[in-house]
Amino acid sequence: MNGALRAPHVVAFSYRRSVGGADRRFLSGLAEAEIWGSRAADGRVLVPPLDHDPETGATTEEFVRLGEVGVVRAWTWMAEPGPEHPRERAFAYALVELDDADTALLHVVDVDNESEMSTGMRVRADWRSVRVGSILDIRAFVPLTAVRPVSGTGRRAGRGTIPRGEASVSVEVVADIHLEYMYEPGLVASAFLRSIAERRITGGRCSSCGGVYVPARSRCPACRVGPMAEVELDDRGVITSYTVVHVPFDGMTLELPFVSAWVRLDGADVSIPHLLGEVPPEEVRVGQRVEAVWMPNDELAPTWESIRYFRPTGSAPEPEDTAATCDG
Repeated sequence: MNGALRAPHVVAFSYRRSVGGADRRFLSGLAEAEIWGSRAADGRVLVPPLDHDPETGATTEEFVRLGEVGVVRAWTWMAEPGPEHPRERAFAYALVELDDADTALLHVVDVDNESEMSTGMRVRADWRSVRVGSILDIRAFVPLTAVRPVSGTGRRAGRGTIPRGEASVSVEVVADIHLEYMYEPGLVASAFLRSIAERRITGGRCSSCGGVYVPARSRCPACRVGPMAEVELDDRGVITSYTVVHVPFDGMTLELPFVSAWVRLDGADVSIPHLLGEVPPEEVRVGQRVEAVWMPNDELAPTWESIRYFRPTGSAPEPEDTAATCDG
């Protein structure tokens, strides 16, 4: 019971962004089963396309449509794919130089065995039937049925060009972020979380300056003296600032609008963030007295969620002209 806690955590969210320039040309082309590059001032064809030459910084001159056949310049075998890899079975990551390009594109080569992979092998893009404007619209590169040797890149004409200024279809990129990791808060934070599981809120008092911090730290953040002495605090306090949330987000379980506030517990010198409940957003005020609402005993755990929210304990002070509040 005196050791550090350890628990698996997952961070998962999605976000959307629009793209322009070379990125839009490349992604909108993929949605149409086309691969595009950009031509630099010296004639080199760069894939994926870039707005500026990475060597000189000069603006690239035009977009070049390429074929879907190329050669493997380098590769590595993924014998045991992880959960974030694009394939569930073994595959190869490879740098594929398309026939009309001078740089290589990183992608998957789909073969059954590592023995089927070789530097210099010729491959072609295998497209998905449903495409959305993503590099994954190319399911994988697969070996050509008839393999022919390739020597050097040489100077080849692209299959079509368009001026840089020509507009392309608008593309919205949706990114799904999923990160799994093991969280170890350390001895001091573990002691704090264990107190929460017992319906207690503990902090740390500095032996030098007397400041009380919640949660406790191993050393005082102000004067760096440590260790701090544990003190038990009341679960009541005052609102020091708050925000009203109107915008939904992925994974949200609360009903909009809701209030997130900073609460300074009685006896503490710093505020803690938490939710407010049992109060309309328009009635929340800085300086308002609040108390913690705890989960039932059988649902208590070493987590901040053991406090469901804070609620007002009396009438709110009159509104003040303050920059400490905002609507989000």
